[in-house]
Amino acid sequence: MSALVRAYEKPDGTFDEAAVAGLEAELLARVPIVARLGFDVTVAGAVDAAVDASEDPPKETESVPGSDSETPAEGGDSLLQGSGYLVITRLCNGWQSPPVAAKENGSMALNVGFTDDGLDPVVWGTLTECKYVYDGTPVTVGGRGNDDDGDVRIHIARKDILSNPMLFDLNAEVLLGAEAPKEVDFDFRILPNVGFELRLPGTNGAVVVQVVGGDLGAIRADNGTFTCDLAAGTCTNESGEVVKL
Repeated sequence: MSALVRAYEKPDGTFDEAAVAGLEAELLARVPIVARLGFDVTVAGAVDAAVDASEDPPKETESVPGSDSETPAEGGDSLLQGSGYLVITRLCNGWQSPPVAAKENGSMALNVGFTDDGLDPVVWGTLTECKYVYDGTPVTVGGRGNDDDGDVRIHIARKDILSNPMLFDLNAEVLLGAEAPKEVDFDFRILPNVGFELRLPGTNGAVVVQVVGGDLGAIRADNGTFTCDLAAGTCTNESGEVVKL
């Protein structure tokens, strides 16, 4: 995911009036999906919990997260030693209240590599008709057509996963409440306690649009970072360049 990470860190597209119409259409389509998926809680939360459990000194035996096998304790050390990977499997919680992890609610299977230096930054895996409730919305994430598995990749920080930006690349079918299924094949970056970012088409490349509280925030592009005034219908970069919305 190194190219995708670079695309968020240094967007190569130009933000100008020619790009506004395309940006608006993509924002209207993608923002409601990302806002109601809650992947930082469901998917990244599962990774964080499994890593925390694996870093605790095991007792007489310790189950590897997502595995039926047990690893003998040796000197009370963490399971994350040397090089290897965790296979994290989680049954999803379903739509009922209270939530109950059960086979009929689907599952997620995620792979996390590690070395002596710590976690690998890329996590990958599948969500198989995974049902859960996020912020009052029943959600299902799975595959398309005859494929039951939706694919996800995540770029995470090596420490304090949930406190740092989390970049998701999702290819799946998503159901939100009673709405028609949506085919999702795009990426987004969640900024904890801030909002999220979307990589969207600009002119001659992509720009990164920040969404805060459901509203348009800053737009980062090759020609600067634009702050938008929705009431005035303008966005202005640090050099004073103005783009009309």
